[in-house]
Amino acid sequence: MSTGARSLGQDRGLTLAYCAAHFGKSLFWNCGTLLLAFFLTEVAGLPPMVMGAVLAGSLLLSGATDVIIGRTMRKQLSCTRSAAMLQVWGCVFASLALLGLFMAPLVSGSARTGWVLATLLAFRVAYSVYDTPQNALMTLATADAWSRSRVAALRVATSGMAALLLAAAILPFLASDAFSGVERRTALFVWLGAAMTAIGLGTAIWLRYEFYAGEPEGSSSLASGAAVVGDWPTIIDLAPLYGMAFAFPLAMSAFAKLEPYYVAYVIASPVWAGALAIAGSCGVLLSHLVWRPLLERLDRRRAFAILSLALLVSALAFGLAARTPWAATAAAGLVGIASGGLNQLIWSTVAEEAAARGRAQTGLIYGAFTAVSKAAPAVGGLGLGVLLGQFEYRGGGADGLILLIAGFPVLGATACAIIALVWRTQRAT
Repeated sequence: MSTGARSLGQDRGLTLAYCAAHFGKSLFWNCGTLLLAFFLTEVAGLPPMVMGAVLAGSLLLSGATDVIIGRTMRKQLSCTRSAAMLQVWGCVFASLALLGLFMAPLVSGSARTGWVLATLLAFRVAYSVYDTPQNALMTLATADAWSRSRVAALRVATSGMAALLLAAAILPFLASDAFSGVERRTALFVWLGAAMTAIGLGTAIWLRYEFYAGEPEGSSSLASGAAVVGDWPTIIDLAPLYGMAFAFPLAMSAFAKLEPYYVAYVIASPVWAGALAIAGSCGVLLSHLVWRPLLERLDRRRAFAILSLALLVSALAFGLAARTPWAATAAAGLVGIASGGLNQLIWSTVAEEAAARGRAQTGLIYGAFTAVSKAAPAVGGLGLGVLLGQFEYRGGGADGLILLIAGFPVLGATACAIIALVWRTQRAT
């Protein structure tokens, strides 16, 4: 550890800046997860099949970019200062691309699909530059396992706050007749993009300032870690963790993508749409308090199994209660609690694994992890496009929407539980 270096998770100012920057970045990610599918079909006018293909292709490109960044920018991703600077530039380019995407309805004729594809691909690549350095700081700037666990919990909470803000601010408008027209929905999304740009860029610069102002020149990392090993042995050793990194976002990204369709065409009430969104996000915010006693007592393997089963049960409850707004709202809160706990455990585990393998492997481990995490919603988005094209969800297709929105989390949670039961971790606690 460098003399005078500050530890993320222990230093209050640095931790607050990191949480703020993660909140800003989470606005971009949750926008893509929660609203992008709806925007492409209901605002930009793409057919469901095209929407699914565009989302899948862009996410796969972003995943490949994560791995490339993790391997080719090892030096920048092993130093806290350079990583902090890199995430600022990533935010700049991601903001410009997203604003361009939200202006797609203004492009007429056959050029619109090309515009959507170009701006979406640019956004995905830029987001990788935004995302990977900020993730790496979770290991680079922490001194011990306690700090990494605390940062993982704070990341889940701030991400939940970002999802809550987006859902509570936007979903009621989408369920309102006043915003049923393309022009008003376009304006809504453009203003959303401008607000996200201001928040994301301001917080990214704040985090960069904290590292530059408070850390001695030449400080590169607080994480000590083991000797560097080859890339492939590292990836193979972490295959079960990457399996969960695929199954979990596959489940929850599909759930989030279907939520606007569900509130617009099943609930059809702005009040209940906002209540459901708030319940799910509040569940995520409370998840750390609910699961902390369990996570402190159990080894990781058992904790993974229990949290996966909790997500499975809560998703089934949501499916059974989906036609009753108050019951669906309560079930959405349970889904948030279960998914928030599982997400925290996954992220704290990848942070520990990266710290144990040394700084030179940090970028690769996080790059591969996020690549798998993005491949999952790519596959899910493609499947979702196919499935939504099989029935008329805008009128009388409530049963199909309910089956999809509950079925994806059930499948993902089942896969995570199976992986947890067969995974023998070397670092069980």
